[in-house]
Amino acid sequence: MVFVEQGPLLRFTAFSLKNEGCRLKAPGTSCEGLDSIIASRETIIFRNTPPQLPERVSVPMVMVPGIERAQRRYLSTRRYGSSENCSRLRQAFPPFVNDWLRPIEPKFSDVERCFFPSPKTMFLIDQPEGLVCQICQHSKLSFQNHADKRTDKLPDSVPAIMPCGHVAGVRCLTTWLRDHQNCPFCRQELIHSKCGHGVAPRHITMEEIFLIPATIPEGGLIPELCPRCYATALRTSAEARFDACKRRFVQARRRFFTSESQADARFLMHKKTDFENIMLEEYYAKITNTWLTCW
Repeated sequence: MVFVEQGPLLRFTAFSLKNEGCRLKAPGTSCEGLDSIIASRETIIFRNTPPQLPERVSVPMVMVPGIERAQRRYLSTRRYGSSENCSRLRQAFPPFVNDWLRPIEPKFSDVERCFFPSPKTMFLIDQPEGLVCQICQHSKLSFQNHADKRTDKLPDSVPAIMPCGHVAGVRCLTTWLRDHQNCPFCRQELIHSKCGHGVAPRHITMEEIFLIPATIPEGGLIPELCPRCYATALRTSAEARFDACKRRFVQARRRFFTSESQADARFLMHKKTDFENIMLEEYYAKITNTWLTCW
C-alpha cells in the first residue's frame, strides 16, 4: 500500500504487501520504487496533509492502475445510465405543479387579477373575464386577436406582461416603465444587468401570446443584454466569421478551377455552404431563438 500526501511536493510512504510481510520505505522514495509498486498492482490512498516544503517544485505524474479502466467504463455507460436513472426518478417523484395552474375561481382578489405567471394557460384555457388594469383601476383588459400597431399608442385594453408574471394595461405599464425600472406590483427589477436597458413587456394577444417566453416564476430569465445590444454584439462577431468564410470560398474556387480535381470540388462546395449559411446560423437564428426564450 502506498500513502501519497498532496502538497507543493508529492511525497509518499510505500508499504509492500507481498507475502513475506510489510516493508516500510522511507518518505521521499524515488519514482523508480513507486513504478515497481504500481507494476505489482498495489493501491494508492491519498491524504490531504501537505508537508512543509518549498513551493514551485515540479511533481511527476503518476498513473494509478484501475482508474483508467473505471473512467472508460463510466464514460461508456453514463449516456444510457443517466437516462435510465432520470426515468426512475421521474416515476418515483411526480412533477411539481404550481398552485397558479389551478382553475381560476369566479371571484378572486385584486392581486390574483394581475398575476398570471402562466399566461398561455390563463388566457387560452381559463379565459378570465372582467379583468381591470390594476395600475389605473379602470381600463378593462381584453384578450384580442391582435394589437393595432398602426400607431405608437396601443389601447390600454391590450394586456401586457412582465417577466415576473404581473399583467397591466399596455399604456399604463409603458408610462410606468418610463420613470421606473421595476414592476409596479412586486418591485422586481426589469433591467438588463450588462447594458442597463429596461426590459420590454410583451403583449398578450392571440397573435403574440405564443412568442412570450417563460416568466421568472416558471424558470424564465432576464439576459444580461437587451435584444438590440445583443444583436449588435452578435452581428460584429458574425460578420467577422462571414468575412473569413468569404475568403475561404474565394480561395477554394480559385484552387478548384486550377486543379479541377474531385477533392477540390468537394472542398469548394463545402466552403460555399459555409459562406451562404454563416449569417443565418450565427446571427438570425440566434437572434430569433433569444427573442423566443428570453426577455
